Amino acid sequence: MSNMKPVVLLVALTTTLCLLPNAAQAQLQQNYYAAVCPNVESIVRGVVNTKFQQTFVTIPATLRLFFHDCFVNGCDASVMIASTGGNTAEKDSPDNQSLAGDGFDTVIKAKAAVDAVPGCQNKVSCADILAMAARDVIALSGGPSYAVELGRLDGLSSTAASVNGKLPQPTDNLNQLNSLFASNGLSQTDMIALSGYAWWSRSQAGNTQMAERTPLIWNWRIPCKIKIFLWLALQERLLTMDYRAKWRPKASQTCVLCQTEVETVLHLFITCPVTTAFWDELSRTTGMPLQFQDVTALWCVMSSITSKGDKSIQGRIHQQVISAGLWALWTTRNSVLFRHQRFYVENL
Repeated sequence: MSNMKPVVLLVALTTTLCLLPNAAQAQLQQNYYAAVCPNVESIVRGVVNTKFQQTFVTIPATLRLFFHDCFVNGCDASVMIASTGGNTAEKDSPDNQSLAGDGFDTVIKAKAAVDAVPGCQNKVSCADILAMAARDVIALSGGPSYAVELGRLDGLSSTAASVNGKLPQPTDNLNQLNSLFASNGLSQTDMIALSGYAWWSRSQAGNTQMAERTPLIWNWRIPCKIKIFLWLALQERLLTMDYRAKWRPKASQTCVLCQTEVETVLHLFITCPVTTAFWDELSRTTGMPLQFQDVTALWCVMSSITSKGDKSIQGRIHQQVISAGLWALWTTRNSVLFRHQRFYVENL
C-alpha cells in the first residue's frame, strides 16, 4: 500500500486540478458527450497509448502541460493556442518555454482522432481532451484510472502576460510556493507531488545523450516505475538531499546511508561506502561485474547490453540485477529517511 501512496496523491492532485474554475466552463458531468460522441474517452485513450509506446516522456509532458494550463485562468486549454503576429500566447511565455513538445503533440493527435469520427467533429473541447489525457497517462504509469467530469469550454483568449505570477518560479521560497498552491486550493503535499513530476518532464532540448537513452530504457524488461526512476537518476534529477536543499537551504545535505558526505546521485548510487559494499556483495553473489566509477560508467554497462542486442537470459538478468540494485538502494534510503528504519547491507 505504501508504494501506491505517491500515485494516489498524484491522482488526487490531478482531479483537484480538474475542478479549478475557468471563465468558460459549463456544468461538468460524466458522460457529457454520450449523445454526440459516446466513444470519445476510448478514442483519446487509444491515442495516448500509442504516443506512450513511442516515448514515455508522454506521461510527465502531458501532466505538466495540464498543470500549466490549469494554473492560468483554469483548465481551458488556452495553453494550446498559438501566438499570432499581434499577440504572444501563453505557450510562448518564458514560464512555458520548458514544456515538452510531447504533451502538446498528445493533445493535438487526440483532437485530430476525435474530429475524424463522424458526429464528433468540433464537438469535444481541447480542454476536456487534455483532462482525459492527464487521467490516461496516470493509469499508464501504474496508477489507477478515474472518472473525469467533462463539459469544459475552450478558452478563446491566451496571452503571455496572463501567465505572470501564476506559475512557481525557481527562486520561490517555501512560503511563496505554499501561498501559490493554496491560492489554487492545493496543499503542500499536492505541491510536492506535482513538483516531482515537473522535474521529470523538464525539457531535454539539445541533449542528444538523453534522446538516445530514453528509448533504450523503455525497451528494458523492467517495471515501468523503475524505468521512470532510472530515467530520473541518469539525469541526476532524483530528489536527493543536495537537490532538496534548493527548496530547503537549511536542511541537511548529508547522505542518509553513510551519514558522512553530501548526498548526490553519484554519491548515493556509486561512491557511498555503504553503496560500494552493497555492489561488492551483489557482485560476489551473482558473479557479475558490478563496480562503477560514475553514473556514466553504470549507464554504459546497461546500455551495452541493449545496444549489442543481447537477448540471452544472462544479458537480461545482468540488466535486471543492476536495475533492481539501484531500486533497492533508493527504496532503502527512503525507508531510512522517512520511516527511520534501520538497515543492513546484506538485507538490501
